[in-house]
Amino acid sequence: MKTTALFLTLLLASQTAYSANYCSTPGSKVFESIVRIAGDDGSNGSGIVIAKNLILTAAHVLDEAQIPYIGYDGTFKEGRMLLIDEENDLALLEAPTGDLKPLAIGTEDMEINDKVWAVGYPRATVLTMTPGVLENDDGMTLHTSAEIDSGDSGGGLIGCQQGKHVLAGMLRGYGAIKRGGEYIKIANYSASVAARSITEFIQINNMLATNQIQLSPLETKY
Repeated sequence: MKTTALFLTLLLASQTAYSANYCSTPGSKVFESIVRIAGDDGSNGSGIVIAKNLILTAAHVLDEAQIPYIGYDGTFKEGRMLLIDEENDLALLEAPTGDLKPLAIGTEDMEINDKVWAVGYPRATVLTMTPGVLENDDGMTLHTSAEIDSGDSGGGLIGCQQGKHVLAGMLRGYGAIKRGGEYIKIANYSASVAARSITEFIQINNMLATNQIQLSPLETKY
């Protein structure tokens, strides 16, 4: 009887842990947090709404642009650059986000083989999602099997924490090898800036003091 009771206790504990780290495939509630980014120099990329009127994107997307534009609902709205961290390839923009829901920023490190989903606008076309798993976390970059393309940079790497979708990282780029003078993209690979670096970027620049960003990710309902 004691053995059976112990087995049931362990089984229930395992089921609880599994449900806490399980998320179904992201849907519209997550997708509306991912926007298009365009520059007045013709550049294109993706961005993530992380708070009201605040959008995170990759710094290299707007490297030569003077004015950034944020696109959603079929229109583009002019924004302005607030902060930039070229070393970590992060940029924070301010622009009207309307009723778009901010995406919660993850607060926990992921485990190898955890499921992830890369969401962005490849080649400035339609919103696209590709699934994958975390293959390596070298402390600065998340390496995953979620394949991305040009234009996905600045988009969201979606993960799961406590049964909720969160921003696990920001899509930064894909790998390529040089053959015969041409670069060939590596299939099933992408690199992302980890959520912890995004959080540090915000905190270092004292954005929390203005109450513009509230880092309480699991309060967001999806």
